[in-house]
Amino acid sequence: LVYDLGGGTFDVTLVRLAHQRFQTLAIEGDVRLGGKDWDDRIVEYVATLFKQQTGIDPRSDPQALVHLSTAAERAKRTLSKLPQTTLTCMHAGHVLAVPITRADFEAMTRDLLIRTRLTTQQLLRQAKLTWDQVDRILLVGGSTHMPMTRQMLEELTGKPPDHSLAVSEVVARGAALHAGIVAAQQDFGEDLLMEEAARDVLSQVVEINVNAHSLGIEVKQGQERINDILIPKNTQLPTAASRVYCTVVENQQRVRVKVLQGEATQADACISIGECWIEGLPPNLPKSSPIQVRCGVGSNGLIDVMALDMTSGKMARTTIHRSSGLTDAEIAEQAEWVRRLRIQ
Repeated sequence: LVYDLGGGTFDVTLVRLAHQRFQTLAIEGDVRLGGKDWDDRIVEYVATLFKQQTGIDPRSDPQALVHLSTAAERAKRTLSKLPQTTLTCMHAGHVLAVPITRADFEAMTRDLLIRTRLTTQQLLRQAKLTWDQVDRILLVGGSTHMPMTRQMLEELTGKPPDHSLAVSEVVARGAALHAGIVAAQQDFGEDLLMEEAARDVLSQVVEINVNAHSLGIEVKQGQERINDILIPKNTQLPTAASRVYCTVVENQQRVRVKVLQGEATQADACISIGECWIEGLPPNLPKSSPIQVRCGVGSNGLIDVMALDMTSGKMARTTIHRSSGLTDAEIAEQAEWVRRLRIQ
């Protein structure tokens, strides 16, 4: 089990490892929880004391808030090593030194830690496993330096968490390994700067992933638009699923198939990742005419959507690639920058 508490997000993953084989069994996470939430609790605690004594809230001034947030993160790091620290807040001519103990910090953030615990337990339920079947708990992310995370996990799992790897470097190392595997399994010729022995080993590695989020189709149900899930989260890839839907009005001339990502029932609460249209439906098409929708996800994450009007045989198809946030030009620019780096 990989427990990854980073600065802005929390993810927990179950992975089965074998010789030259990585199989992801299940993924769960909380995109609105990360180390910064622990920092913010210290900010709130100190700002409240400052306001009580001076009548002024330092968070009202952007510059003071930046200084306070920086000091809060530094205090969190110190409390990971020492039982007590002091945070100094300066604003509008006032100075306040606030002592904070590790026990104080753990008390003011207990609910945040419980959220990670509940998410971890949910992951085990989804995978239909017990803690006896989990061999290793691997800590990832700088926020796992906090002793409270290790204590909670050992209490929950009955196993001491493994922090033998540099928790702030694990993601980067894993990304480099994955890039090596992908590169070794593709023909880059002489452009691939990799020793032959390493290429031979990495080219034999098998990676099996799951769908991290459910994929569904937006459908109209009465006056509401709902997310009808076709491919549930944690489905092994590649995969595909199809379902037959119906037109909603008489003489409907076109159909839109909108693909959603998320677990919520309400379509508005999910992320729209793409759509396709079937245009020019036959005239006088009766209400509730069947439309078949097929959604497939490849091992590379590409989503293929097909919509078929079963009355006329007209079909629409589209391929959706969930972007990482960088354009191809930006990726090429960053790759060139990396190639120019020299290790001294």
